[in-house]
Amino acid sequence: LLIQIICLSFTLFFSSHKTSSAKKSIGFFHPYSNHGGGGERVLWLSIHALQESIPQVEVVVYTGDMDDLQTTLDKVKNTFNLTIKPIKIIYLHKRDFIEASRYPRFTLICQSLGSMILGLEALHQFVPDIFFDSMGYAFTYFLVKLTSCQKVGCYTHYPTISKDMLDVVSNNDATFNNDLRIARSRFLTYGKLLYYRSFALIYGMAGRYSDLVLVNSSWTKSHIDAIWNIPQRTHLLFPPCDTSQPPNVSDHRERLIVSLGQFRPEKNHQLQLDSFVLLRKMSEKFSDVRLVMIGGVRDEGDQSRVRALREKIESEEIGDFVEIHENAKYSLVKEFLGRAWVGLHTMKNEHF
Repeated sequence: LLIQIICLSFTLFFSSHKTSSAKKSIGFFHPYSNHGGGGERVLWLSIHALQESIPQVEVVVYTGDMDDLQTTLDKVKNTFNLTIKPIKIIYLHKRDFIEASRYPRFTLICQSLGSMILGLEALHQFVPDIFFDSMGYAFTYFLVKLTSCQKVGCYTHYPTISKDMLDVVSNNDATFNNDLRIARSRFLTYGKLLYYRSFALIYGMAGRYSDLVLVNSSWTKSHIDAIWNIPQRTHLLFPPCDTSQPPNVSDHRERLIVSLGQFRPEKNHQLQLDSFVLLRKMSEKFSDVRLVMIGGVRDEGDQSRVRALREKIESEEIGDFVEIHENAKYSLVKEFLGRAWVGLHTMKNEHF
């Protein structure tokens, strides 16, 4: 990874130039632009707002999703009910360098270094006037400063590392990012704490290359302020929530539990299933309750988690009472929210 980054950095430094254009341009770095989550809603609503308020700006999206432009815009319309005018798409072919499944150990630092390779690929193809990271890949900001790009901005949904993560390791808690073997070993715990603290130091240095930092919650802001230490450049901007077309709320809610969230490990959908199984065993009065899981699937890791959920549903023989909807359309999300009896969310240290 390091050798590739060094070689590509030298290539970028000596060959970088602003692509000639009469228009000013802003490039959104969002390798998973078509995955239908909250981060993608921020991306596309930002682009929509730019097109409405500053139509002369050229909008570029760096993405690892290989859908053509029209397919992408159709997905945005179906998922978020947003009409986006034509934009320029820069396709990234090295996205596997940021896949967590590629790095079973030292995932944080390897993914961050991988994001630098992806950033170099993006900038080698097009250097915008403003580079805006809307996914949280802070290690790319230094690279942008090597180019003729004028400004770097970011919208950080979730810090790559936080004090809460350090506390999990310190307290020997076994969880999705601190397996039981490490939690039970004092030596491994000490080593992981050293690794996390070292990474937090480097992460803070990388983040300080951003000229403007936007965060989605006070929780995120407190962690970013602590690690990046640029509070004068860090601003709280809550993510968009569409209230123009609220769900058609039924007068008679169904006995329906709805979970809405990407199928990422930290969302802990397995706990939702376990809880639902326990609920059904508690009393006959819950025998007619149904569970609906709705969420985006980004990659093979998310897909494997969905497969595990489906296997659990089959083994528990609750297929008639549990539904899973991957990358659901906006209209379907609204329909279920309007019918739901209970909303369910099981992420620990959620940032809202």
